[in-house]
Amino acid sequence: MKGEFMAAQKKLGEDFDCINIPGTKAVVVTVDSWGFLNTNNADTAKAQEDFAKLDVDPKLNADFVLKKGASPVRTDADTTNLDACNKLVLETLKDPTKQVSNPFNMADADWYRTIWQEADKYWSDPKRTDDEFVQAMQDAYDQIF
Repeated sequence: MKGEFMAAQKKLGEDFDCINIPGTKAVVVTVDSWGFLNTNNADTAKAQEDFAKLDVDPKLNADFVLKKGASPVRTDADTTNLDACNKLVLETLKDPTKQVSNPFNMADADWYRTIWQEADKYWSDPKRTDDEFVQAMQDAYDQIF
């Protein structure tokens, strides 16, 4: 919601504030993440690794979240310039009992794994057709469910 309020030119502390809902037992927080598909190309693999190292660098992560309005994924990122909402998230998450698993991974584990495996095969093999990918997903669905 904070992003929506900010897009509407609302000001934190003036037009809205951030609190944990009274009685909150846990918070659901999503973080930026990147998924890289397997590759047989050494240059591509190196570029992916270099990007990942930059993305999780504490200084760069702190700078990025300030521009985005998000909370850092690194617990050692500089939080000096974060707003009250982001500081509340990080403070709340210090308590392990307030953390929950990613709500987007609610799918069956076999299905979730299959999606990544088949996508990896599709993107790694330029000869693999869309129809082959769809058929593999349909076959997997029938087998899993």
